[in-house]
Amino acid sequence: MYVFDQITHYVEPRGITEYDSYMFHGLAFREGIESPHEPNVVFGEPYREPLHIVRNAYVVPDIFLPSAMPIIGERVKAAISSLPNLEFLRVIIDKLIYHPFDRGDLSQYQRGRRHNPIKVLKQMDGEPSLIEKYGSYFELIVPVINRLTSARTDRKTVRFRIGPPGFQEPFKVKVSKGLLEEYPIIFSEGGFLCSDKAFDRLGGYLDPDYFTTTHVEL
Repeated sequence: MYVFDQITHYVEPRGITEYDSYMFHGLAFREGIESPHEPNVVFGEPYREPLHIVRNAYVVPDIFLPSAMPIIGERVKAAISSLPNLEFLRVIIDKLIYHPFDRGDLSQYQRGRRHNPIKVLKQMDGEPSLIEKYGSYFELIVPVINRLTSARTDRKTVRFRIGPPGFQEPFKVKVSKGLLEEYPIIFSEGGFLCSDKAFDRLGGYLDPDYFTTTHVEL
């Protein structure tokens, strides 16, 4: 099993900063409410209000995570769409800005309030012509582990740590190879649990500067 999640342990000065992270992942809104307070779309339930995205088109990732569930491009959707128990909801790109930045450049924090990344994303004028070139993106809706009602009896508790040593206590989940065959991508408190097959298909699209991954033996 593999686990991936957004990097939130910003390592300065050599690693990425919070500024970089916002420039990469962007902002998300649903029904006008900004993430992480927006209503969630839940796997298997009828509520399907689309997510609205504001982001920087200086980087065009295949996978980014401005909200609870990953946003994926058409290439990733094509790679994983044959896997079971995944749902895809097209997102609406409300605004794309074009704002060059240097990963790990701390001077971006030293140029005044206008370089607050959230203010930059919200206040800079968008470039509508970029939206036409950007392609379609989708919210990847996957089951949440504590909502699964699978009758499998082979689940066992495994522990894993994602991120640098000492950053957090290990997470615990009850999972099995059989469960991951049935549900190949599952959301958990510690990150997204992926079967080996699912990770083989999407892992190469995760930017290692912005996502952290770990392998867990089952």
